[in-house]
Amino acid sequence: MIKPRVLVIDDDYGDSQALQTDLIAKIDPSGRCEFSFCLGQVAGRNSVPKVIEAVESGWPPGPSRSKQSWALVLLDVQFAQRPPGREDSRWGFDVLKALRERWSDLPVVMLTSEDDAKKTQANWGQADGFLPKPSAADAGAERAFLTRLYAFGLFPDLRDGTRLAGNSLTVLKVLQEARRFACDPLGSGRILYGETGTGKTELARFIHDEMRVLVGRTGGFHSWSAAGANEDITKAALFGHWKRAFTGADNSEPGEIERSHGGTFFLDEVASLTPGAQALFIESRRRDAQLRRLISRMGKFPTKPPKDKKEAEDSIVPQPWRDHLQPDHRIAVDVVMLTASNVSLHDEEVADSLGFRRDLLNDLGAPIYLPSLNDRREDIPEIFEQIVRQIVGHLGRPAKQIDDRVLSELQGRNWTKKNVVTLRQIAEHAVIAARDFDEILVRHLPPPVDLPDWAGSRPANLGTIPSPVTLPRVASQDPVRTIADLSNVLENVEIPNDPTMIEGALPVLHGAYARLVLKLFGAALRATRDRRGDTSSLSAVCKLLGVNNLRSTPETYAAYDVVLRIASLCDVKFEGLPAERCELLSEEPEVKERVQQAIAQRRRPRKVAP
Repeated sequence: MIKPRVLVIDDDYGDSQALQTDLIAKIDPSGRCEFSFCLGQVAGRNSVPKVIEAVESGWPPGPSRSKQSWALVLLDVQFAQRPPGREDSRWGFDVLKALRERWSDLPVVMLTSEDDAKKTQANWGQADGFLPKPSAADAGAERAFLTRLYAFGLFPDLRDGTRLAGNSLTVLKVLQEARRFACDPLGSGRILYGETGTGKTELARFIHDEMRVLVGRTGGFHSWSAAGANEDITKAALFGHWKRAFTGADNSEPGEIERSHGGTFFLDEVASLTPGAQALFIESRRRDAQLRRLISRMGKFPTKPPKDKKEAEDSIVPQPWRDHLQPDHRIAVDVVMLTASNVSLHDEEVADSLGFRRDLLNDLGAPIYLPSLNDRREDIPEIFEQIVRQIVGHLGRPAKQIDDRVLSELQGRNWTKKNVVTLRQIAEHAVIAARDFDEILVRHLPPPVDLPDWAGSRPANLGTIPSPVTLPRVASQDPVRTIADLSNVLENVEIPNDPTMIEGALPVLHGAYARLVLKLFGAALRATRDRRGDTSSLSAVCKLLGVNNLRSTPETYAAYDVVLRIASLCDVKFEGLPAERCELLSEEPEVKERVQQAIAQRRRPRKVAP
């Protein structure tokens, strides 16, 4: 098993085998690490070049790292010999300055006795941390060292079995940030960014496993993907429901967040959360005195009959339920929340285009960015070798050697839009092709495939938007920022006399108008959303028209009429293919859903009053 390597630079420990053994016994009795010691002196004199030489032996230049690289450097502050020109013997700060000038990424923790002045100087000297020297009866020395190692150290995933393979500096920094959070998993959580197939789910499991080791969390790991789920399913799946909350809710059921009590909940594709689910997430930011999240299930807590109330109380995952059920029937849950997305929600334009609430983004925590294979090609050999071992073991076949030219070939390929999932497919192909051989050669690899750019493509069965034509010139070229600006632009369009210039213009203008109307309708839905995140077509249409209500009976019919007709999605009889046309004209799921409701409502026969 690989052990993190720790370099100790100290004039006392570096010159005494007995003191070295005593230090290791106090801070690492379990033998997790491999220690090396540097005296920092030559011929009895302090020597910065000697320290630089020791560090260089385990800190290679460039982004690549080896299994022999330093995971952490412990640097003493107080050296027995007073350096020339200093009034004290804190030569360690001179060494820290020299190390930082050469290696900004080297993790350095100052090793010294408790002293506020030394802490301040270590902080300003850009040390990563401060570790008190263990005393003779220091029971917390191991815990203190382990916390600094995991919070600041740079070392690979040490778990057995499935692990995040890679030893590049880029990956080690990702693991360092993940471990740092696992040491103190308070606050809102973390959001993991990365392309599809970069290992976001595996990184979430890594954080969960590290929290079990570092802070003793005993709960399980639960995950759920928000991709493609409608609002009701999302709410019920994440937050649970009480009995009779909706049709078919015959029992009270906890949601995935509640099931994660004491452990970790991982929400993938968080950018796909529906508006109503986002609102419930906002509510769950509230915490009790013990910093537990307060979760609201769908529906109302059943107080009658007693049998239903007892069944609801028993369905609460945290037990005893009396310690967790609040007077307002919210449930206090101790859970660490991790989320993931393949688009950056910290980009305001992206978040706004997806309708993602910025106040919710603040609750998801600081981001951790996972690199693509293109950004860590040096890790491809190790990842490929691990995948091959897993596949061969699963098939029950003997281990296979991998020719070095195979690894060089894989490193040289284009990995744009392709990640670990693609690499696994290549490994599966190679293992099958080399089933009768002990070694995988280049000829066993599938040929490289460059994926086309599918951005903006649409299913063929939805029809096509009319091809663009040359539109009349607009007199004003000022940017359009308001509805009034747009109105002025349209009124000042110069219509050309050339008939070829206006041929086919009407379908294009009609399509642009419909898109604009649906965008306005989507904005009106968001602007009129209530506290729980629910929306109303009627309220949205009234917002657009600038009226308090629609004088028609029933009012919902009037709202749906306006939605369909102003966007020209249907004819007078509500015939044609409005659903497919809406798919082409709008990318907002909520707008599409409301249009579908409008179509279904208008085709339903009206009740005639007797």
